[in-house]
Amino acid sequence: MIFSTLEHILTHIAYINSYLLFDRFNCNYNSFDNFISR
Repeated sequence: MIFSTLEHILTHIAYINSYLLFDRFNCNYNSFDNFISR
């Protein structure tokens, strides 16, 4: 039970981290795209 809960929390942390990383990458990509367009 405890291990299952811990695994669940770790999965959520990994998911949130990957989402934030992707969001940051997407933001950088958009600014880079705007830089190229100018």
